[in-house]
Amino acid sequence: MNAPEDPEREISRYREGPDLLEQAVIGLRDCQLDARPAGGGWSVREIVHHIADGDDIWKMGIKMAIVTNRQSLTWVVLIVASGDLE
Repeated sequence: MNAPEDPEREISRYREGPDLLEQAVIGLRDCQLDARPAGGGWSVREIVHHIADGDDIWKMGIKMAIVTNRQSLTWVVLIVASGDLE
């Protein structure tokens, strides 16, 4: 994974994420948050929790990339691909 061409734009998009997610689910009732698709899969609530958990993991990688001034987050991609986070 290489550094974005426009880091400021990507940082801005990253910062907007929580607000966009909140707007998407605000006003949903518990039964809507917990409903699962007919064919199986995750509920909205599970997806939101997954995004929040994943965000914590990626923050670590982003901070490391900033501090080390690296152009790549290869080590994070390798950890995720290996399944060690599950």
